[in-house]
Amino acid sequence: ASAFTLVGTVNSGAKLRGPPQQNFTLDDVVVITDLTLTENVKQWNGTAFADFSHNLGTTLKAKFARVRNERLYLANVTAGATATPHVLLGSALGDDNTLTTTVRPSGAVSLADPFFIVTPDLKPINGLEECFGQFLISTRYGKIHNLTGTSAFDFDLKAFYEGSAASGDEAL
Repeated sequence: ASAFTLVGTVNSGAKLRGPPQQNFTLDDVVVITDLTLTENVKQWNGTAFADFSHNLGTTLKAKFARVRNERLYLANVTAGATATPHVLLGSALGDDNTLTTTVRPSGAVSLADPFFIVTPDLKPINGLEECFGQFLISTRYGKIHNLTGTSAFDFDLKAFYEGSAASGDEAL
């Protein structure tokens, strides 16, 4: 019989998520989010379970995360006391720990810069999925948007499916 080893504790009401799509393999960590936004974003490297290290200088909570093309994307975020459920953060290229809440793609200085982008319908993000070569962002009672572009200079959210109206977290 095997025994469990306690590596950390979280609030019993938390709904943690850390599927393979949230593995940032350059740092050998899985980024763990909480659908209830009770817990800070966490990371697990196979040995240590801790708050996710980042450069924002405050606490960071997010409902959703995905790793795609050397970037970590966090959605429906709260940084400190500021809740921004309609915002998608994109990390610096190759550096999941470098994020921004002040630079939009049009204001980036280099292709590798971190950025944030707001959902066009200003509704809370309730899902992220990658399928058929598309990176899709769903909004609550809203639409499905496709993240287009290849760098911090030209990322944009374009309409993908106007009639979605998905309501729950993970409904996508």
